Amino acid sequence: MPPNRGTRQTCDRRTRWVGSSLFAATLALVLLLAVPTRASAQDASGQVWGDLRLLFPQKDDVWLFLVDVGPELQVSGDERWAKIVIDPAAEYSALRLLDLLGDLSGTYTVQNDDVETLELVPRIGARLHLISDIRDVQPAGRLAERVGLGTTVRLEHRHFWYYGSGATEPYSNDWRLRIRLATRVGLNHADRSRPGTWYLFADAEAFVPLADQNPETFATKWRFRVGPGVTVDRTWRFELLYIRDISRNTMQEEFENSVNAIDLRAKHYF
Repeated sequence: MPPNRGTRQTCDRRTRWVGSSLFAATLALVLLLAVPTRASAQDASGQVWGDLRLLFPQKDDVWLFLVDVGPELQVSGDERWAKIVIDPAAEYSALRLLDLLGDLSGTYTVQNDDVETLELVPRIGARLHLISDIRDVQPAGRLAERVGLGTTVRLEHRHFWYYGSGATEPYSNDWRLRIRLATRVGLNHADRSRPGTWYLFADAEAFVPLADQNPETFATKWRFRVGPGVTVDRTWRFELLYIRDISRNTMQEEFENSVNAIDLRAKHYF
């Protein structure tokens, strides 16, 4: 029997309440992240990113191949630079809760101090889906249907080649560990792959160097991202994220705000 008018109105009010609450929480988090730390707003780098992700799921639902490509621009701060990033990757679903990851990222950067940089970064890692195993347990299963939560651990080996009259060395490299906790929350629908679904994305990632650092990198860095997303149809999704990096040069220093960025992301499934 189809739901009556009163039931539909109740569901609509509940959906609007959930959406309004999450929107308010998102706004509060953005405002909190926007509060300056020790570094002033003038010291932090203002950046604009764009990202097109092309995804190629395989019929066996075990392998997923994808390519990320997009520009990054620094629009405020001490200097100006522009970069283009290309990142082909592969994911293997080893277990229900575990994905194995691998990618090779290439970045070309042009700076205003007569330095050009080519960066190649091979990575390996794993993603653990933390709450996927409680979907069949009520009432927690209903929450798990709407909320996605996972953690990703990646090890990367960064290689830098420097060109131009401002370069002080031709090559450098380092190892770095990255640990990320991410969530997606369906707003108007529990199924985030359903066309017309709005969702909230948020994550936090720690960057931990494992050897001597390059002069332009940080001993410790955290990155926070938050923003809304929408599933347009079965093939297209869009996200608009606010990104904030905080970092410190030594273990004795306090964290400082180093980056404020806006990232427009488009995902296309083939």
